[in-house]
Amino acid sequence: MNRQIFNWVVFVFVMAAVAVIYSRLDNLSIDFSDYTSKEFTYFGIFACFFVLATLIRAVRFGFLTRKYAPIKYSQVISNFPWLFLIGAMTPFRAGESARILWVKSLDGSASSALGNLITERLADLFVILLFAAIGIFLAPEIAEIDLGHIVLILGGLLIAAALAGWLLVKSGALSKDKLTAFMSGLKAIEGPIDAVMFLGLTIVIWSLILAGFYVVLSGVVGVPHIGAAMLCLAGVNIARLFSPAPGNIGTYQAAMIAALAAYHVDFSQALKVGLLLNAVMLVTVVALGLLSWLTVTFTRLGHIPKDQS
Repeated sequence: MNRQIFNWVVFVFVMAAVAVIYSRLDNLSIDFSDYTSKEFTYFGIFACFFVLATLIRAVRFGFLTRKYAPIKYSQVISNFPWLFLIGAMTPFRAGESARILWVKSLDGSASSALGNLITERLADLFVILLFAAIGIFLAPEIAEIDLGHIVLILGGLLIAAALAGWLLVKSGALSKDKLTAFMSGLKAIEGPIDAVMFLGLTIVIWSLILAGFYVVLSGVVGVPHIGAAMLCLAGVNIARLFSPAPGNIGTYQAAMIAALAAYHVDFSQALKVGLLLNAVMLVTVVALGLLSWLTVTFTRLGHIPKDQS
């Protein structure tokens, strides 16, 4: 099974799952008029936390990249938002290769850039899965399940993880070349201090986004539960890995509905919050990306020497 066939198989399954969930929308009325200005303020707070997390992402990217490329932090911070925009708006996050091309254009190593990207994603995945595990076992719905069923759920998750690993190898997504690149990326983490710095930045990134989810769920949904925020954050980001739609549209809302159902939040309310959170995230990413691109473009034009002829 090659990579293209694998992507199409994932596309079919993801869209089928989204279709099943959204088939319930036929008789569902979505009305945002019951939200007050105070409740919309919570979404603004979420956007602020997301902006701060994006800034820390840029610092983490620069921390690794500067180990092998002659790049200043000012260059990283000014360029990262538009690079992040490309990755966020492409199906299956294929646009993240733009970061590798950008590093290569500045005389950096493409293989090291790929290795750093894989290292970042694995660190992110570790934190996300940790949040997911905590969110699941704090959920009221899970508390009502006996221990035997919980063991079966864990066994199913382990089998699913093993199957996912097998599919990644078979599809070519996890090849020998990428493993080599990953090891090359790990070399940027030269010692315990670098490892603590890298993991610390990763934890700060996801803690900021988690705080944003907690604020919205507490103020808008009326669920002041850290487990619910963790499960929602983990769900939408895991869904993003397999989303065939730009900006995780559709799969984002499906993940929110599934996560909040475990905390006894009804379908309509979960959908409304999912729609608004996804919209706020997209507007923030696009605004930061365009501002970044315009800043970089005009700065570059300002440094073009005038024709002296």
